[in-house]
Amino acid sequence: MANSLVVRFSGEQGQGVQSVAAITAQYFAGRGYGVLAVNDYASRIAGGYSYSQIRVSTGPARSVTKGADIAFAISPAGIASDLDTLQKGTALFAEAAKVKAEHRPAVINVPLSELLDAQERRGINTFYVGMLLALTNQPLDPLVEMLEKRFGKKGGDVVAANVVIARKGYDFAKPMTDLHQDLDVPREVLPTVVKTGSQAIALGAIAAGVTFHAGYPMAPSTAVMNTLAGLSKRYGIVVEQAEDEIAAINLAIGASSAGARAMTATSGGGLALMSEAISLAGVAETPLVIVNVQRPGPATGLPTKTAQGDLHMVQYIGHGEFTRAILTPGNAAEAFVAGQKAFYLAEKYQIPVFILSDQHLGDSLWSSDPWKVHPEYQERFLKLESTSAEPAVYPRYSLQEGCISPRAIPGFTNDLTLTDSHTHDEFGHITEDPVLSAAMVHKLIDKRGLVASDMSLPERFAVEDSTTVLVSFGSCRGVVRDACEALRATGLSVGHVHFSEVYPLPEVAVREALGEARLITIECNATGQFARLLRGEYGVKADEHVLKYNGRPFYVDELTAELRGRLTP
Repeated sequence: MANSLVVRFSGEQGQGVQSVAAITAQYFAGRGYGVLAVNDYASRIAGGYSYSQIRVSTGPARSVTKGADIAFAISPAGIASDLDTLQKGTALFAEAAKVKAEHRPAVINVPLSELLDAQERRGINTFYVGMLLALTNQPLDPLVEMLEKRFGKKGGDVVAANVVIARKGYDFAKPMTDLHQDLDVPREVLPTVVKTGSQAIALGAIAAGVTFHAGYPMAPSTAVMNTLAGLSKRYGIVVEQAEDEIAAINLAIGASSAGARAMTATSGGGLALMSEAISLAGVAETPLVIVNVQRPGPATGLPTKTAQGDLHMVQYIGHGEFTRAILTPGNAAEAFVAGQKAFYLAEKYQIPVFILSDQHLGDSLWSSDPWKVHPEYQERFLKLESTSAEPAVYPRYSLQEGCISPRAIPGFTNDLTLTDSHTHDEFGHITEDPVLSAAMVHKLIDKRGLVASDMSLPERFAVEDSTTVLVSFGSCRGVVRDACEALRATGLSVGHVHFSEVYPLPEVAVREALGEARLITIECNATGQFARLLRGEYGVKADEHVLKYNGRPFYVDELTAELRGRLTP
């Protein structure tokens, strides 16, 4: 019996690789297993090589290995790529007749032409899922129920056809007893959420009461907008596809100025275009949530791959000096919380708040316990009473209240509320007075300490008894924890500190959390940006760095091996 299993589905774009991975993830999550499905896809609509790597575990599924235990090649054309990345001993299934002669010895033949008729071959994905269930000794009935829900709207004939195809796959693999890989049975089946990181951010925003989103489609961020658009009628959300990213962020700023909870989502290239408007939100003290689903750059880079290379960008983007906050969720459950908390921070402190995601977090399917809605993050911090019975100019940027002024919304009171992109006085009028200008700059940057007091400190694991501490942020959370636990199981003295929120944080508290041990930062970028942030903002110098920047996330087996080499004398 095994505690976990890694499965791969590979094929060309347009062959439903991600769809079959989603069906598989939902099936095993419904059976009580932890699931993580990582999608690696080509930057094209059709063709190319793509795959989904799915970890199924009796415990939390936090990372995947580079290879797989069982693999299904939906398109035999990708066999060469599979053989380059799969581990020795992987059971690789494909239609041998369509595989190049030199590759045939590596595959286990699935004679689809004999097993399925021409019409049924359109359901090859369903066939392979049926095979997988037989190979792992799982029951077929739950899949039948899933197929009825998934294809029910297309009619009974479509459902029946897919059930027949799944059963054919199941029956074909059932006699292959020497290839069966049993999984331990979970102790109990609990309600489980299975969503991508981008879906989680959007659903968190809905839980926080978002009413406006403007964006321009850009991989890999588009799923945030698509999720909100799909639920817009149910929750009363205006979702606007703008003509470009500059228009999108300015629409969001305008909506926020009018009292909406507003956001935009993009990736690095789109965020670069938003720089001036982010500065506008800073000086106008307009709350704004900005989601950046990172991909490798520079420029177009690898548009469908992953990276953590925009940390410095979001920390400094926008000319001038003003406070912002950066949240870096590490899985879908944390992304759901970040989608809520971002609006709370943005409105309470009247600042731009960034949710820094990436393709790995955003496109992967994560299973977790049911999510929690935080009512405290729905507080609006608005002033909706007039200052007097007669119309008056409202001191929107009052210095009497400290660095957080009461926020009136135009049209909700008798007062005239002014906003300006220039440095302004308390009433929003342009000013060039040197004393007042300096006071307004302090008003913007002095919020930092207040925001820091509302941020969450890093999560610590086995730090006190460790001589080495691994440090991660964002989507590296799960893989670093799994590597840490694997290393500790071999007797190595290693702990883990993970940051799901990175800026601003209380300086002393960060230093205390990291302790005095040897620090190794682990990041998906080429220059150690998080290590630089730790040193520049909090005075903590990392001793070593493990960096990956080829567009793929860390795999737990490769990371564990790298760290073992550094930690073993």
